[in-house]
Amino acid sequence: FLNEIYLKSNITSEKSVEQSDNYRKKGNEHFAKRDFKSAFKYYNMALLQAPLKSKSSLLAYSNRSAVFFNLNLFNQTLKDISQFKIIMQEIIDDNDHNSNIISTEMLNVILKIFNRELNC
Repeated sequence: FLNEIYLKSNITSEKSVEQSDNYRKKGNEHFAKRDFKSAFKYYNMALLQAPLKSKSSLLAYSNRSAVFFNLNLFNQTLKDISQFKIIMQEIIDDNDHNSNIISTEMLNVILKIFNRELNC
């Protein structure tokens, strides 16, 4: 079903934090209902809309990795976790290691990511 969802994603070429966050929130609604197919669709759309080095892209990768994890697709889970780590490092490097860029919310996301990685 993943290929079908990738092909049906209608995304504009312009990146938008607002649009990405809206898709992610819709994905969260479906994820809470354990409708992983729909959650994946919206998280994928959120990822496609998110600017590369943004909180939106980090959250989209994190959430999509949760879908993969719940579907026991551990290789895909680890790939999204790897992308999350790469982007997080780039954001930190771009901000000269400014520790203020990591909020409490992002620390919780990071903890979830590492826990998920350990359980793959």
